[in-house]
Amino acid sequence: MRFLIPLITATSIFLAASAWAGDWPMWCGRPDRNMASDEKGLPDRFDEASSRKTTNLANVKWAVKLGTGAYGSPVISGGKVFLGGAEDAFSRNDTVAALWCFRESDGKLLWRMRSPYLTGALNRSFGVTCTPAIEDGKLWLANHNGDILCLSTEGLAAGNKGPFTDEAGYYATGRKLVKSEIGPDGRRVLEWTAGTPAAPGALDADILWRFDLLHEANAWCYNALNQAPLVRGDYLYVNTGSVFGIHSDGSQIPINAWEKSNGRKIQDSPDLIVLDKNTGKLLALEKEGLFRAAFHGVHASPTLARVNGKDLIIFGAGNGTCWAFEADFAPGPDGGPGALKVAWKFNPLDPANYSPGFFDKKLDQAEAIGTPVFYNNRVYMSIGNDLIKSGRRAGAGRLVCIDATKSGDVSRTGLVWAFDKIRSTSSTPAIADGLLYTADASGTVWCLDAETGKLCWSHDTAEIWGSPLAADGKVFVPTHGRGLLVLAQGRTKKVLSDANGNEDLVSSPAVANGVLYLVSQNYLYALQKGATGSAVGR
Repeated sequence: MRFLIPLITATSIFLAASAWAGDWPMWCGRPDRNMASDEKGLPDRFDEASSRKTTNLANVKWAVKLGTGAYGSPVISGGKVFLGGAEDAFSRNDTVAALWCFRESDGKLLWRMRSPYLTGALNRSFGVTCTPAIEDGKLWLANHNGDILCLSTEGLAAGNKGPFTDEAGYYATGRKLVKSEIGPDGRRVLEWTAGTPAAPGALDADILWRFDLLHEANAWCYNALNQAPLVRGDYLYVNTGSVFGIHSDGSQIPINAWEKSNGRKIQDSPDLIVLDKNTGKLLALEKEGLFRAAFHGVHASPTLARVNGKDLIIFGAGNGTCWAFEADFAPGPDGGPGALKVAWKFNPLDPANYSPGFFDKKLDQAEAIGTPVFYNNRVYMSIGNDLIKSGRRAGAGRLVCIDATKSGDVSRTGLVWAFDKIRSTSSTPAIADGLLYTADASGTVWCLDAETGKLCWSHDTAEIWGSPLAADGKVFVPTHGRGLLVLAQGRTKKVLSDANGNEDLVSSPAVANGVLYLVSQNYLYALQKGATGSAVGR
């Protein structure tokens, strides 16, 4: 097990390592968010399940049929596999978000958390898209309806541990909008009434605490809460995804123009908060007004970095800027939430950092969708435009390498190198043996020298929304509609298995204990070299 000693006292040990093997208990498997692992003996191809073939699947240990879709990535801890998505409805008129817990050995469903959609709630129609974090028998995630939840990894079969005991009310069979209006600060106010409560049983989740982002942090989430929480000691760092408001075309409503037109100021919402992981109490928040600059949403997850003997939280904002906050903080006035202190900030679109003609690419609305990666005192972050508008027509992007040892506004002093050939991307890079592997939505995989940013090779394939994973001398790349692409690690391109399947892999892979996990819109696959398993329904 990877977390045998407290993370807060062992950060420097963890971040000094290049990769790990064992469980995969969080997004990217590790707090520095590098998509790399020391696992060995992984397969480089597999049989996809289909209507004609669901048995004797090559290199498939097991595969489980999912519900109506899955966009999150799996986490693996304590003999269990956890995955968020959307499943069959409670009734014909309801659609249900879900978090599933499967047995690691054979894919048997152990329990699941189900909660209905809040119809019309800011377009959150993807189910549970968050990748959870797990530690010491507890699981933390951002739910689709604006909740931060702490669950027991054992489910209700092990008893209702509390202090939250109203699982029946939370598992209501349906909720419908009864009021929608513009609130005092100009934003949408939503009120809900619960349907008939469902009686949860042994196959349901045990909720330990619940934090309501809207009512307890004034955080207005949009689209999908797909970011992943970060655990550090007793602290839980969470991206709230808060934005001001969204036009029908998906663009941000300009706050300054709205305030001027309406003659009043909008109350700030935090895009990054800190909760007590044991109780859910709000402890601290960023007060830099980051939500004001967001173009569409705030999707990147927080990253932990150890720099000059101090822990930093690296955060990609909704306008493409990168921020480093000091991980420790002082309480606020009267014991209220404290303010996160800025260690440094970096704007990848500062005029001093682009070459002539760069803005001919029309990168005028940059977002940080992929998560920043910390590696050898540097931060690697990509920016681009929302992928719903891009695909094969993906707009311009940018990959930057930032010196994490500086302080203050490092927009003109912290750039180590920039790579401008990449298109818009949601991929989080993987770095192994000094090489960086990443991808963009147009379908290009890139291999760069992590030290210099020099291009080693590229490879064109189908659209890519997920992130490459570097493990076992291979680079596993999920593609949007053509299955899995496997390339060899190294400075020379070598294709081990081309992406010529049909599975729609929009999530990022995970690896744990010698098994590679892939999530399609139809199945969760557990891949093991030499296995010949079957695909089954839940």
